[in-house]
Amino acid sequence: MNEEMKLFGKWKFTIEDTITGKKTITEKNNILPIVGRVAMAKQLAGTATKDTGDNLYIALGDDNTTPVVGDTTLANETTRKAVSSTTNSSVTSLITSFFAPGEATGTHLEFGLFGDGNTSTASAAADSGILYSHVLETKTISATETLTVEFALEFGI
Repeated sequence: MNEEMKLFGKWKFTIEDTITGKKTITEKNNILPIVGRVAMAKQLAGTATKDTGDNLYIALGDDNTTPVVGDTTLANETTRKAVSSTTNSSVTSLITSFFAPGEATGTHLEFGLFGDGNTSTASAAADSGILYSHVLETKTISATETLTVEFALEFGI
Protein backbone atom coordinates (compact mmCIF):
# COMPACT_ATOMS: atom_id res chain seq x y z
CA MET A 1 0.00 0.00 0.00
CA ASN A 2 1.28 3.44 -0.91
CA GLU A 3 0.35 6.53 1.02
CA GLU A 4 1.07 10.11 0.22
CA MET A 5 1.34 13.02 2.59
CA LYS A 6 0.23 16.53 1.76
CA LEU A 7 1.02 19.71 3.64
CA PHE A 8 -1.79 22.20 4.20
CA GLY A 9 -1.24 25.68 5.60
CA LYS A 10 -3.85 28.07 6.94
CA TRP A 11 -3.50 31.52 8.50
CA LYS A 12 -5.90 32.98 11.07
CA PHE A 13 -5.95 36.69 11.87
CA THR A 14 -7.66 38.08 14.97
CA ILE A 15 -7.89 41.84 15.37
CA GLU A 16 -9.26 43.11 18.68
CA ASP A 17 -9.99 46.72 19.59
CA THR A 18 -8.79 47.22 23.17
CA ILE A 19 -11.33 50.00 23.75
CA THR A 20 -14.54 48.49 22.33
CA GLY A 21 -13.64 44.80 22.63
CA LYS A 22 -14.77 44.22 19.03
CA LYS A 23 -13.05 41.22 17.41
CA THR A 24 -12.63 40.50 13.73
CA ILE A 25 -11.43 37.01 12.74
CA THR A 26 -10.51 35.90 9.23
CA GLU A 27 -8.82 32.79 7.84
CA LYS A 28 -6.85 32.36 4.65
CA ASN A 29 -5.10 29.46 2.92
CA ASN A 30 -1.51 30.01 1.87
CA ILE A 31 1.34 28.74 -0.23
CA LEU A 32 4.22 26.73 1.16
CA PRO A 33 7.35 27.91 -0.67
CA ILE A 34 9.73 25.31 -2.06
CA VAL A 35 12.60 26.63 0.08
CA GLY A 36 10.63 25.72 3.23
CA ARG A 37 9.70 22.29 1.92
CA VAL A 38 13.35 21.59 1.08
CA ALA A 39 14.37 22.58 4.63
CA MET A 40 11.77 20.20 6.09
CA ALA A 41 12.92 17.35 3.82
CA LYS A 42 16.57 17.92 4.78
CA GLN A 43 15.58 17.88 8.45
CA LEU A 44 13.84 14.50 8.05
CA ALA A 45 16.84 13.15 6.12
CA GLY A 46 19.26 14.36 8.78
CA THR A 47 21.21 16.53 6.33
CA ALA A 48 20.18 19.96 7.68
CA THR A 49 22.79 21.85 9.69
CA LYS A 50 20.13 23.93 11.48
CA ASP A 51 17.02 22.51 13.12
CA THR A 52 13.79 23.30 11.29
CA GLY A 53 11.34 25.11 13.55
CA ASP A 54 13.90 26.94 15.70
CA ASN A 55 13.84 30.75 15.95
CA LEU A 56 10.40 31.20 14.39
CA TYR A 57 9.18 34.67 13.38
CA ILE A 58 5.96 36.04 11.91
CA ALA A 59 6.69 38.79 9.40
CA LEU A 60 4.35 41.42 7.95
CA GLY A 61 4.83 43.30 4.70
CA ASP A 62 3.24 46.01 2.59
CA ASP A 63 3.47 44.62 -0.95
CA ASN A 64 0.50 43.02 -2.70
CA THR A 65 2.43 40.89 -5.19
CA THR A 66 0.82 37.45 -5.35
CA PRO A 67 2.94 34.86 -3.49
CA VAL A 68 4.42 32.03 -5.56
CA VAL A 69 6.16 28.78 -4.55
CA GLY A 70 9.55 30.19 -5.57
CA ASP A 71 9.43 32.99 -2.96
CA THR A 72 12.26 33.12 -0.42
CA THR A 73 11.25 36.41 1.28
CA LEU A 74 8.24 38.68 1.52
CA ALA A 75 8.14 41.22 -1.31
CA ASN A 76 8.66 44.06 1.21
CA GLU A 77 8.93 43.06 4.86
CA THR A 78 8.11 45.90 7.29
CA THR A 79 7.60 44.25 10.71
CA ARG A 80 8.76 41.01 12.33
CA LYS A 81 8.10 39.46 15.71
CA ALA A 82 9.26 36.27 17.39
CA VAL A 83 6.60 33.61 17.71
CA SER A 84 4.73 33.79 21.04
CA SER A 85 3.74 30.12 21.23
CA THR A 86 3.90 26.81 19.40
CA THR A 87 1.88 23.68 19.97
CA ASN A 88 0.61 20.66 18.10
CA SER A 89 -2.54 18.63 18.02
CA SER A 90 -2.14 15.27 16.35
CA VAL A 91 -0.91 16.07 12.79
CA THR A 92 -1.28 19.87 13.03
CA SER A 93 1.34 22.37 14.23
CA LEU A 94 -0.01 25.72 15.49
CA ILE A 95 2.34 28.72 15.53
CA THR A 96 1.16 32.04 17.03
CA SER A 97 2.43 35.61 17.38
CA PHE A 98 0.70 38.34 19.36
CA PHE A 99 1.17 42.01 18.47
CA ALA A 100 0.19 44.41 21.27
CA PRO A 101 -1.39 47.82 20.53
CA GLY A 102 1.11 49.94 18.59
CA GLU A 103 3.31 47.02 17.50
CA ALA A 104 1.57 46.39 14.17
CA THR A 105 -0.10 49.75 13.47
CA GLY A 106 -0.67 50.34 9.76
CA THR A 107 -1.81 48.43 6.70
CA HIS A 108 -0.25 45.04 6.04
CA LEU A 109 -0.73 43.17 2.77
CA GLU A 110 1.41 40.06 3.16
CA PHE A 111 2.42 37.74 5.97
CA GLY A 112 5.12 35.11 6.26
CA LEU A 113 6.51 32.52 8.64
CA PHE A 114 10.30 32.41 8.89
CA GLY A 115 12.58 30.10 10.84
CA ASP A 116 15.91 28.33 10.91
CA GLY A 117 16.60 25.69 8.31
CA ASN A 118 19.43 24.18 6.29
CA THR A 119 22.29 26.64 6.83
CA SER A 120 20.07 29.70 7.36
CA THR A 121 19.39 31.33 10.73
CA ALA A 122 16.26 33.42 11.37
CA SER A 123 16.54 36.54 13.52
CA ALA A 124 14.73 39.82 14.11
CA ALA A 125 16.36 41.14 10.92
CA ALA A 126 14.08 41.42 7.88
CA ASP A 127 14.33 38.61 5.32
CA SER A 128 16.47 36.38 7.58
CA GLY A 129 15.84 32.66 7.77
CA ILE A 130 13.82 30.26 5.65
CA LEU A 131 10.36 31.29 4.41
CA TYR A 132 8.02 28.44 5.37
CA SER A 133 4.74 30.10 4.46
CA HIS A 134 3.60 33.17 2.55
CA VAL A 135 0.09 34.59 2.28
CA LEU A 136 -1.50 37.69 0.79
CA GLU A 137 -4.12 39.28 3.08
CA THR A 138 -4.95 42.94 3.73
CA LYS A 139 -5.14 43.90 7.41
CA THR A 140 -5.31 47.47 8.72
CA ILE A 141 -4.47 47.76 12.41
CA SER A 142 -5.08 50.91 14.48
CA ALA A 143 -2.97 52.00 17.45
CA THR A 144 -5.66 50.69 19.84
CA GLU A 145 -5.94 47.23 18.26
CA THR A 146 -4.11 43.99 18.93
CA LEU A 147 -3.28 41.49 16.22
CA THR A 148 -2.98 37.76 16.81
CA VAL A 149 -1.55 35.86 13.87
CA GLU A 150 -1.82 32.07 13.86
CA PHE A 151 -0.37 29.71 11.31
CA ALA A 152 -1.54 26.09 11.22
CA LEU A 153 0.43 23.49 9.28
CA GLU A 154 -1.35 20.18 8.80
CA PHE A 155 0.39 17.02 7.67
CA GLY A 156 -2.55 15.43 5.90
CA ILE A 157 -3.25 12.66 3.43
